[in-house]
Amino acid sequence: MYISFGFSTAIMLVVGFAVYYLLGDPDTWVYITAVAVVALLLTPLSLRYSRTLMLYLFGGVHYDARYATGRR
Repeated sequence: MYISFGFSTAIMLVVGFAVYYLLGDPDTWVYITAVAVVALLLTPLSLRYSRTLMLYLFGGVHYDARYATGRR
């Protein structure tokens, strides 16, 4: 959960800065709408990558190319 929170926070900060610099400091509702839409669209990717990173760091599961190709 902490990794997912970190990903979501990073996404929100990047979108906020992008809106600020690309649109020239628009109204508050533009920030809220842009951040909410992008956060909702990227939630599945954020959860999937956070779970993968958590398993890789703490679960002892590591990528092995032999299993990806079907040859063992």
